[in-house]
Formats: sequence, structure tokens, C-alpha cells
Amino acid sequence: MNWYSEAESALEAIAVLGDNWDGTGALATDPDKLHRAGLALIKLSLHAEMPLIEPLRNGGVQLVWEEGDRYLEFSFDDECGYLYEQKGISDEGPIEDADDCVKLYKDFWHA
Repeated sequence: MNWYSEAESALEAIAVLGDNWDGTGALATDPDKLHRAGLALIKLSLHAEMPLIEPLRNGGVQLVWEEGDRYLEFSFDDECGYLYEQKGISDEGPIEDADDCVKLYKDFWHA
């Protein structure tokens, strides 16, 4: 699962997005939120498949895994949290640090 260099390139592309990058008023990516997503990706690269890495309109970064009816996202924004959905059941909550991301990925994605 050595995909970190590809993920790092995605983060670099997100880092240069300025205000209004989507044409509808989105904020430029916050360097602190980008850094937190990067730390999570370093740890996740040892345990997880590569996620979809997306900028958020509020200046944050989102990591997403989706397969069939399963969906897991980590959002690094003002609230830093996760959302998991499968077969109409969902769970969400805060993320404290990169280790939380690894634990949540293992708990939800490999359950």
C-alpha cells in the first residue's frame, strides 16, 4: 500500500488552490487543515487503500473511501470529524489525531 507519494501530489495540488477555486466562493485551503490531513495520510498509507482526496469549500480537506454500500470520510476542517455509512446505518464523530484515523479505518472498513 505504498501510495503516499501519489497522495502527497494530490495534497500539493490542493495546497495551491486560491479563494474561489470552484467559481462559487470556496475558500483557499487552510495550511493547518492540509497539514493534519497529510499526517493522517502518512499513517493511513501503512494500513489503508488510497482514499479520494478532495478540497472542501470551507478550506478543509476530505479523505473518502467508497465501495458498494460502504462509505467512510474523514474531514479536516473546523470540526475535524468522520462519517461512516453502510446499509442505512451511520456513525459520526470527532477525530482527535492521525492515530484516530487509523483506528476508525480499521474498525469501520475492516469490520
